[in-house]
Amino acid sequence: MGTGRVIHDDKGQWCVGFVGFEVGGNALVAEGMALHDGLQLAWDSGYQKLVCELESIEILRLVAHLDSIHVFPVVTEIRDMLKRNWEVSLRRIPRGCNGVADFMAKYIAWSDR
Repeated sequence: MGTGRVIHDDKGQWCVGFVGFEVGGNALVAEGMALHDGLQLAWDSGYQKLVCELESIEILRLVAHLDSIHVFPVVTEIRDMLKRNWEVSLRRIPRGCNGVADFMAKYIAWSDR
């Protein structure tokens, strides 16, 4: 399953992005890893103020609830990243609003075949 990660500025201009491939085809795992990797990319790139747009309401719920740690271990890492010295907000967006990341995810998924 392909995933796309995109960072753009407050004007919508592309800053950085990359694609990934998650083995197994589980959309929830792919979304969780995309958030984790996107946060790490933003941190490594020196961004201090960030809005993460996700299509998955499930990931947002898992990050918000403490009892999800045992079900989905990467959530613990995401929570730790959110505690760093930066401003990060997470928000859900409809699938159609994330066209660049969606295209990148589909491209990497199809190029593996």
